[in-house]
Amino acid sequence: MKRKLQTLFALVLIGGAYFSSNAQNRYQDEIFTDAEIVKAQSNQVYGINVDFLKNQQLYSDAYIQANLTQITAEHNEIRDSLLSAIAAGTMPNIPSNYYNPFSLDPSTIIKLITPLANDPANGVINPFQMGMMDVYMPSPSVDTETDRPAIIYIHTGNFLPKGLNGGVTGSKDDSAAVEFCRQWAKRGYVAVAPNYRLGWNPLGTLQSDRTRTLLNGVFRAITDVKQVVRSLKTNATALGIDGDKIVLYGQGSGGYVSLATNFLDKYEETTLEKFDPDLTGVPVINQANVGEINGLGGLLNFYQYQSVPGTSAAIAFCINAGGALGDKSWVEGGEAPSISIHAVRDPNAPFSSGTVIVPTTGEAVVDADGPNDFMPVVNSFGNNDAFNDIQLFDPVTARAESLYGTTISTDIPIIIGATPVTISTEAKGLFSLVMPAGKSSPWEWWNDSDFQGYHAYLTQLGFGPPTLGAAQDIIDGADAGNPNAKAQSLIYIDSIQSYIHPRIMIGLQIGEWEVLKVSELSSELDNVAIYPNPASTSINFKSNNAENAISSIKLIDITGRVVYRSANINSNLIELNTANLTSGIYMGIITLENDEEVIKKFSIQ
Repeated sequence: MKRKLQTLFALVLIGGAYFSSNAQNRYQDEIFTDAEIVKAQSNQVYGINVDFLKNQQLYSDAYIQANLTQITAEHNEIRDSLLSAIAAGTMPNIPSNYYNPFSLDPSTIIKLITPLANDPANGVINPFQMGMMDVYMPSPSVDTETDRPAIIYIHTGNFLPKGLNGGVTGSKDDSAAVEFCRQWAKRGYVAVAPNYRLGWNPLGTLQSDRTRTLLNGVFRAITDVKQVVRSLKTNATALGIDGDKIVLYGQGSGGYVSLATNFLDKYEETTLEKFDPDLTGVPVINQANVGEINGLGGLLNFYQYQSVPGTSAAIAFCINAGGALGDKSWVEGGEAPSISIHAVRDPNAPFSSGTVIVPTTGEAVVDADGPNDFMPVVNSFGNNDAFNDIQLFDPVTARAESLYGTTISTDIPIIIGATPVTISTEAKGLFSLVMPAGKSSPWEWWNDSDFQGYHAYLTQLGFGPPTLGAAQDIIDGADAGNPNAKAQSLIYIDSIQSYIHPRIMIGLQIGEWEVLKVSELSSELDNVAIYPNPASTSINFKSNNAENAISSIKLIDITGRVVYRSANINSNLIELNTANLTSGIYMGIITLENDEEVIKKFSIQ
């Protein structure tokens, strides 16, 4: 029997169908309000580990070797305390001298992060709150999902504490960090913002000193992020997380961490000659001290005692907004899909390949590969095939893809050369930001008075020149590289969200992901006809097989939103009035009675 559906009223009564120009799709759109988002965990300790800032002599392998006996004994005492506490389900009873800075208490060499939130009023001095994380999610009162994907936001900061890094940002509490996490939670994700451990020697006389200590600082951050991943997987049920669908989003310095967490998976990848610029012959990463690539083991690492054996630290998706990859040779097939957002004229991190400049001192540290060079390698291995084959028609994708093959001038020769840079046509998945020379991270903003108060607190704790510069000088330096305009930053954040979420949805197969993957068309494509195409006042969907009727229809607009849905049709011919649809390109997903899906493109004039 043929059924002709011509009006919205008939659609609602007969097929349970609806049109919606404002339909919201979980993970793509914000479906929860600000009031419905909760910080389920605040300053939650995800692991106790060595604090290299409290004893910076631990940067030196020679120092560790000279004090190996004492360090080993201290390691064992801390290990035993951790294991006993875990077995008893209590907090570890580690002697207080392990938490005191070496300069105040040299009775122990190993110093640990303080596992308590900063609370000066009650005698807890912990301004950097390393090893802690915040968790944002929709309130359980409004969200019943139990297997939600999680996104981990890895903050910027040059691997030094905010202020001491010469900047106004550098923690999980940065304005951009909180904004991204809350927006992700409003889309239905669980958002996690950790503080990772900080510390390296930017004032090293030799480049090898700067390179070695920085790369070890990055390695510790990677180790911390892997512990966060394992923690989320271990507590997946309590948090309502699908442990197989964890995304990393690294911003600025955090971009180095997210990329390395995804692509650095062999010790040999840390032994490249460029990581030893002064040809000292000493491995930059000493696994016996700092642990293995998986984030476990090592004399100065305690995560192996705080992790459920066999828990993987593997991630499902990787995003970097700024930063760079240690070396594009790290990229291999089978690694997680990767998206990159990068300012072409970033003054500190290479867009193509070049030297990393740390803003703290302006000194060269190490050569690295930017997304213009490593994204083509990612694509050559097919790691991004899941979403590279789709056709998205949103304005942000159009902007990103319009820049492929274009040449951009630059005034930053030390980073990307004195000659103009051409954005690779093979770098699909790269969203390039064309900004004035020296500008980057336009999604960031800050409050000057808040930073001045924080700076005064650090000064009160005894920090000063050359470690801590004047507050106004730091603010002025930050303003030079970023307009610090919240309204503008939110526009950039909105564009980034529009770019990343359809690709995450397809890569993780979450939400209405199948409506976006238009390349995987049914083998029965010819079994459904759509006419007229383009349409004006109405459009017909017809099954060409009389014994295989249409059971349901979805219509998707160019942004990926479901604007029409109808189920239980059971007819070979459906006619829809298009008065409620705006002009543009649409995808029709037609499900037949044999459960075959046919995806076809059409347009409305």
